[in-house]
Amino acid sequence: MNRGNVLNYGYLKDIHLADKFCQKVLTSGDNGLIAQYGRENLYFFIRYILGRKDINHQWLYERCCEVGKKPDWCIDIWTREHCKSSIITWAKTIQDIAINPEETICLFSSTRANAKKFLRQIMNTLEQNKTLSALYPEIFYQNPEKEAQKWSENDGITVKRESYVKEGTIEAWGLDSLPTGSHYSMLIFDDVVDAQNVTTAEQKSKIEENFALALNLTSRGYKVRVIGTRYAYDDYYAKLLVNKLFTPRVYTATDNGKIDGNPVFLTKEDLDKRRAAMNNDYVFSCQMLQNPLALSTQTFNKDWVKYYEKVPGIS
Repeated sequence: MNRGNVLNYGYLKDIHLADKFCQKVLTSGDNGLIAQYGRENLYFFIRYILGRKDINHQWLYERCCEVGKKPDWCIDIWTREHCKSSIITWAKTIQDIAINPEETICLFSSTRANAKKFLRQIMNTLEQNKTLSALYPEIFYQNPEKEAQKWSENDGITVKRESYVKEGTIEAWGLDSLPTGSHYSMLIFDDVVDAQNVTTAEQKSKIEENFALALNLTSRGYKVRVIGTRYAYDDYYAKLLVNKLFTPRVYTATDNGKIDGNPVFLTKEDLDKRRAAMNNDYVFSCQMLQNPLALSTQTFNKDWVKYYEKVPGIS
């Protein structure tokens, strides 16, 4: 295959055509071509280099294309179980390191314990996926647990790089425990809003304050990504969605954003089971439809108004 033609191919619209093209790249026998195409095509990287066969779905393919074309300064609000963290926080982060090992990335979540879960998934991949170290030996260690300068959930991890900055290649922190004195080239906020921090005005205010403080933990030319799911009509995501700094990408479980719509990824049976299991249409509307006010039960109903000739309880 002509390497120049491959790298200029871009993203195809249909996943079946994309898979055929990916197979041609894989069978070319040119590891340099495979490595470079992995840097340039997120779907190819996650499906064929990271080995995620479950990403083989047209809707997920379209999200890979979209994120691959514009990964930064977006707020991605997607429904639960639709692979937003797998595509953005996991796969795109590893791809970014393959592109530029000098990146210093901070993963934020609602708590540091939750952020470490995202970091652990990346660590497991870099420990077990030998394709990465074979294609990018100048970046990824064959045995990072023994070879890397830093390799722990607490301290973060490093890959092979030329700089001597104190920040790790990837570190994990929570909005409940911000680092001090660090400056990162990229901030990723994944699930900083959750069910435990949207119940009081004080909690919501704290999220907003700490998010603003986190933005100061950056180096020149920094990038930001926000990934999450709605929990309340006045959660912090509601403010970020109208913030002109970010491009909003909102995806619901159905094609029309309503309960009676057709599922975009899950089966109808699976979606119905989830709704039944939640047993709360407001929660379903938040988590699966990304619209806390989607249901008529959450709006004012004139039938609730009752008229009395006498005030009840007063004779």
